[in-house]
This record gives sequence, structure tokens and C-alpha cells, in this order.
Amino acid sequence: MQNFGKTVATLASSLALVVGCGNDVVHFGDGSGDSAPPVVNEDAGDGMLAQDTSPSPEAGEDGAGDARADGFEAGDSGGSIEAGDSAVEAGDSAFEVGDSASPGPMVFNIIFRQTVQNCADCGIWFDWQEEQDDKPKLVVEFERQGCAYESAYQHDLGGMDNAFGFYLAPNGKGVKHSILVKQAPRRTGLFRADISDIPSDASITKATLHLHINTDMGFSDTDVASVLSVYACEKTWNWDHATWSQYDDGKNWDEQGGDFGAFIRPIRAKEDILDRGFGSDVPNVFFDFTSYVVQLQAAR
Repeated sequence: MQNFGKTVATLASSLALVVGCGNDVVHFGDGSGDSAPPVVNEDAGDGMLAQDTSPSPEAGEDGAGDARADGFEAGDSGGSIEAGDSAVEAGDSAFEVGDSASPGPMVFNIIFRQTVQNCADCGIWFDWQEEQDDKPKLVVEFERQGCAYESAYQHDLGGMDNAFGFYLAPNGKGVKHSILVKQAPRRTGLFRADISDIPSDASITKATLHLHINTDMGFSDTDVASVLSVYACEKTWNWDHATWSQYDDGKNWDEQGGDFGAFIRPIRAKEDILDRGFGSDVPNVFFDFTSYVVQLQAAR
């Protein structure tokens, strides 16, 4: 892959982007034609946004233990997900502010259920623990016209309101910025991010979901059996109104606790958390969702 010089910028749009194209800054708006120039942070030399303090995973780092969705069964190690599988090739048109290359919506919308439970009442709990940096976050890397981009989606990152982590319980309303997943008593996890600002002719190279394990009671470091299964969510839920029975005000789920679409991938306690060095002492875990975002991009 070509090496790109990176310049850190905070854009006046709904997306914060790290953009590199040689020594030139390339930027775009949210499709509304907003052409305000970025505010460049010359001191941020780590290739990340000024507001975003979590490091990008190294190439290949998140491949260990990641399994393909097709043919997966509980405990099956599967095959590794290759970043950029079936990636959409970049088009030939110029890349400019307000570019019309984002003609349709693209929503990353997933739902979690526990399919193998290690013990009675055992689940896996990802939670922000009142730290902004530890809210669920999606990072998408893509290329277009020979330039590399990295876009982060996290609630309240730079004032954005386009990414939501949530969980549902049968006994009341859901909990924001928290993804608790249990088979019994049942808890359903949800994460959604509007990633429509990514141009439709961009080539997706990597998509990573960053989650923070609750360090008090979110995960047992002796759990080598639990499996969470992640699916596409079939409803665009509203966390201000979603409950166990409704995905929005007056709108019912087809199935109590959430509507599960196509299977995307497993998250296994042993292979995807413990074997990669994560746990209650190292809680900032991340998971590869490149193939899912590539499919979303191809379907636009």
C-alpha cells in the first residue's frame, strides 16, 4: 500500500477526517456544500485527530482471531478477514468540497447477541465508564484518487451526533454508551453510525470498531467459552425511544429485543479478546468490520 503523508485537520462538517495526500491537505464537507477550511493542528504528529486519543491499530494487528461470517458456528475459529476484501475501486472524478459522490445513505447498524454463555448470568459488557474517549467508536479508512483518509465516528467526538452505542433489557429502557450482551438474563447490544459522508466511489481499506470493557464487572479473564454473534440490525432504532419492544416511539420490533438480519461475525472471549492480550486490565479492545463496510459501500 502506498505511504501517504498525513496532515491532521478538524473539519467544519459532520465528519472529522484525517486526510493525507503527499504534502497537500484534501478535505470535503458533509454533502451540503460546506466549504469552510479545516483548522490544522500542526502539533498533532501521531496521525490522529486532536480530539481522538486512541491509537490506530497497526496493520494486521486486528487480524488475529477474526473469523469470517460465512460458515461460522459457535467455537469455530473460521478464517481471517482480509482488510479491503471486495473493495470498491475509486472512480475517476475529481475530489472536491461538497462533492456529489455520496448520493445515498450508508449506515453501519449492528446488533449483538450472546450465543454461547460461559456460566449462568455471565455476559460481556462494553461500557464507557463516564469517559468520552471510551464511548463506542467506529474508525473507517478509505482511499480515493490516490489519497488516504481516516474517519472516526463516536458520539460527541467534535460535537458529532451520528454514532450510538446502546443496550436493551426486558425490564425498561436501554442504556446509552454501553453495550451489555447476555444470553440469560437476556441483554441485546446495539451500535449504529451514519457513515454516509464517505464518498460512494471510495475504496474501503479498513473498518474497526473500538470498544471499552467495563473494568469492574464487564468481563471475566477466565472466560474462554463465551461467544457474541454480531448481525446487521434490520431497524433504524432511536435510542431516545427504543425499548425491549419498540425500536422507536410507537414502532415495534418484529422480535422482542431487536431484529436480527444477516450474520456478520463472531466475537469470541478467547480468540478475539484474551488471546489478543485484552481483558479487564487492558480494556480498550477493537474488532475488524472491514468486510461489512465494504458490503455497505458496494450496495449504495
